[in-house]
Amino acid sequence: MNDAHEVVLDRSLQEDGVKLGDSLTITDTKATMKVVGFAEGETFSHTPVVYIDMKHMVR
Repeated sequence: MNDAHEVVLDRSLQEDGVKLGDSLTITDTKATMKVVGFAEGETFSHTPVVYIDMKHMVR
């Protein structure tokens, strides 16, 4: 990730139809994030993990 508005998602979300370049909106902050990659096997229990810039995580 090179930009604060980029995210990397667990690959299971790609299998659900999310594609590179898609945009996501973080509900709490209304920030729009661009999908720039997928990681294999990154879940918490059974929930897919989303990697974001620390600046957006602490808002």
